[in-house]
Amino acid sequence: MSYVLPYASRSVSRGGCSIPVRGPLRIEDELIHALDYLYSKGIVINRFHMTATTTGASETVSIARLTTYYNTTIDWGDGSAPETLVANVTTARTHVYATAGTYPIVVNHAHLITQLRVEDAKLGGINTAELKYSVLTYFWVTLATGCTINSADMVDWRPTTWRLYSMPAGTYDIDSADMVDWRPAHWYLYSMPAGTYDIDSTDMVDWRPTTWRLQSMPAGTYDIDSTDMVNWRPANWYLYSMPAGTYDIDSTDMVDWRPTYWWLHSMPAGTYDIDSTDMVNWRPADWRLYSMPAAGSSYSFAASCMRNWTDISTLKLENMGLPDATVDAILMDIYAGLAGFTAAAPTLTIGGTNEAPSGTYQAPTGPGGTPTSGLEAVWIMTHNTGHTWTVAATGGSYP
Repeated sequence: MSYVLPYASRSVSRGGCSIPVRGPLRIEDELIHALDYLYSKGIVINRFHMTATTTGASETVSIARLTTYYNTTIDWGDGSAPETLVANVTTARTHVYATAGTYPIVVNHAHLITQLRVEDAKLGGINTAELKYSVLTYFWVTLATGCTINSADMVDWRPTTWRLYSMPAGTYDIDSADMVDWRPAHWYLYSMPAGTYDIDSTDMVDWRPTTWRLQSMPAGTYDIDSTDMVNWRPANWYLYSMPAGTYDIDSTDMVDWRPTYWWLHSMPAGTYDIDSTDMVNWRPADWRLYSMPAAGSSYSFAASCMRNWTDISTLKLENMGLPDATVDAILMDIYAGLAGFTAAAPTLTIGGTNEAPSGTYQAPTGPGGTPTSGLEAVWIMTHNTGHTWTVAATGGSYP
């Protein structure tokens, strides 16, 4: 239960950050002031715990980032003297354990933590309930064992970077409704084990992420609609290998995007309307659309689009059930822009369930050395001394 102070101020200062409060100031917000006061008196009532597990002698454990806004201490749990955590340090905190074992790590004054990055599989035991009153602007956790991660503990966080991925079994409860007031630049959630996941893009309408990544997730509740993202301008956008959910992705919502990386593939049933005409002004380096469902969806690849993608390095379009005429048209479109491409060795994957390009893989036979078939266009692409393509198509790989 939350208690409120009806006449309190409408914001709370945390670690030098002013965090706005929607309604009357809560008792929990006043607690931050109390915790800072207790810190000033040397009294510790809130701690952050982890565990370190080593299997041999002289093993190093590394916390990639553990930043606090005031100095505090960390006890590595092996009997060595507690170490001072100097405030505002963003480099790794490391410790060498003399013998194998499991050690309790304790950070005093958990509310001082502003940045946490854990990538060492020897670490674990993170419980976000201990960070509920922290001022985390940066949270990046992967590989850590035995963790309890609950987005309800993060409602008042304002992370610029939030990454949770490739985690082993643990207790996970992630609901995007808890993140509605966030404005992350980098948000990653992928390759997670079983847990409770409820991700709805309507909670993200006011976000403006540079990188947004949702992929390879277990069963959960997912509702992703590109209309919620129309005002985004991501440089990197990934949505793939997701379980059943509600997905409505329309490239007309992305006309004003200019992504460097755009991946949409291996998705379950949904409504997908992708038209390359909407992307004619893009200049992606890595664009992937493949293994997508056909029912209820539309995929169109107009001429005079991909020839403009002069920065492309990787282009994947396999397993889309494209007829040979469409495959040929894509190849001819790329051929038309060859002189402008900049990557030294681009790759194009356009095989699988797509029909094979027409013609014979040979030097062009058309007037002035122009290709008359899809495979003749491939021959020119793979023999272009300026930038040689590698093309994998139904029926063969070239060169």
